[in-house]
Amino acid sequence: MRGLPKRCFFLLLVAVTAFSYPRHKVTFTYEDESAKTVHLVGTMNGWDRTSTPFSKKDGRFEVTVELYPGEYEYKFLIDGEKWITDPNNELVCPGKYKNSLLIVGSEKEIEEIKGELRERAKLVTKIEELAQGKTPFRFAVLGDNRGNPEVYKTLLEKISSLAPNFVVNTGDLITNAGHLYQWDEFIELSSDYDFPILPVVGNHDVDNPRSEKMYRDIFTLPGEEVYYSFTYGNSQFIALDSEIPGGESKITGEQLEWLRVTLKENSPTNRFVFLHRPLYPDSLIGSHFGNCLDKYPEERDSLLALLKMYKVDIVFVGHEHLFRKSVHDGVIQIITGGAGAPLYAAEEDGGFYHFVLVNVEEEKTEGTLYKLKNGDFIVTPIFLLE
Repeated sequence: MRGLPKRCFFLLLVAVTAFSYPRHKVTFTYEDESAKTVHLVGTMNGWDRTSTPFSKKDGRFEVTVELYPGEYEYKFLIDGEKWITDPNNELVCPGKYKNSLLIVGSEKEIEEIKGELRERAKLVTKIEELAQGKTPFRFAVLGDNRGNPEVYKTLLEKISSLAPNFVVNTGDLITNAGHLYQWDEFIELSSDYDFPILPVVGNHDVDNPRSEKMYRDIFTLPGEEVYYSFTYGNSQFIALDSEIPGGESKITGEQLEWLRVTLKENSPTNRFVFLHRPLYPDSLIGSHFGNCLDKYPEERDSLLALLKMYKVDIVFVGHEHLFRKSVHDGVIQIITGGAGAPLYAAEEDGGFYHFVLVNVEEEKTEGTLYKLKNGDFIVTPIFLLE
């Protein structure tokens, strides 16, 4: 029997993993005789304003949907203009939007699923293998794969053919924070590779204290923190958290002090730092200028001064769905946010799917860009450190 085409295989894989848990029927109601239309809009449908309409009978609106166990944020959209929280639900998410919070499934069911995901995630991160690292070695960096398993899988397959020692993902692993089935999908897509895949938290992975707890519950990382460090061969690797609820777009407080101590206590040949939001987004391309670490320039500049003091070679970031290299006071920043999410720029401005491969030797470190185009890869050298 002939095998499935690659595209069909990806779609089948996603379908099998995403539907592996039982769904629950949930009915939403709303009473307003003056309303003409009501739509359910939230993380359960990607915040689509029209895909989940209520039906109306005698002034009462109602819709029933089937949802996987987990947590969902949502609101009702009235007549295509007015947003309201669910008057029949007292649970409200923290944060400026005050979305209604829906918890589907029993606490026991959710904890069992998270426990299973945690064990499977250990097979993705493989952190115990990091201690065995020796120079020379190579690693790959990619980010912002959310919502496009086909591109993400294509990049991973190419990376696998290059035999890296590990991969770092700069964040936005899933589309909707707090979705257990999306974490299930990401873990399944990232499994069955010989190399560890290490996550950096993005704003689509964590957007409030509840989704941060879920992230912590699923991933076992060095030091049991969302931010962490490890040494591989002659190099130090540091993953930072730009998504701390209430402190987004900042590296301050306890995390900054931890970073200072971590840098001071080590004397590696190379230092690489990873976080989701760029220190320096470009004002002319992309979509997040003013919504990265540039939102708080004094804190950003203090971080950069610390990185320069301890001779950090490169900062890898995501958030902007494009590729861009820039240098700031001697520190290289590489935006690598092209692993599948919708592209934010024209191709000539870095708007293409890609990953970066880094080869580390005792005397030099080389970086290469792998740009996906028409099913093949264009390979371009992008930096050399000696």
